[in-house]
Amino acid sequence: MRFQVGRFTCEMSLDDSGSVQTRWFLRGGRKTEPPKYLDAADRRQYRAGRDAFLRRAGKSPARLPTGSTSWRALRRLAPALLVAAAVAGCMTAQERMAQVNAAQDATCRHWGLKFGTPEYANCRMELNRQQQAREMAADAEMQAMYARQNALIVQQLNRGQTCSYNGSTIGGITNGSVTCP
Repeated sequence: MRFQVGRFTCEMSLDDSGSVQTRWFLRGGRKTEPPKYLDAADRRQYRAGRDAFLRRAGKSPARLPTGSTSWRALRRLAPALLVAAAVAGCMTAQERMAQVNAAQDATCRHWGLKFGTPEYANCRMELNRQQQAREMAADAEMQAMYARQNALIVQQLNRGQTCSYNGSTIGGITNGSVTCP
């Protein structure tokens, strides 16, 4: 099945094992790599086309197949985790950990995964990995910002300046002003 997604055409099909195969084309029909970014309208078009394809293929787009998890879909629940992180500044480490665990448990259960199953364990491990990746990215971004600020300060301190003095000395007393651009 082919459908339009912004300036791209998306083609979806099922392979012999029943897995969904996706190919992307530019307007001229030339095959291309999957787009790295889709704006909100294009994402809605893609989801609508994907859901229509899955319905035609006899798969329910609302439920995930047993034993697999769409991590892209789980990212939609990331705002709940971000709220938990924002509130974390007012909590002890134990309270924060309990809230993150509750949010991750709710996310996995939302996808129909049952506690104690391998799928549930994989879901929790993936959510923990994503949380750690977000924290590492935030730390790296903060370090990069500090490095940029430090480099700017050093550059300003090391910049050569030519200053001019406008004044006079009368009776051993110097009076005037120094101007540095």
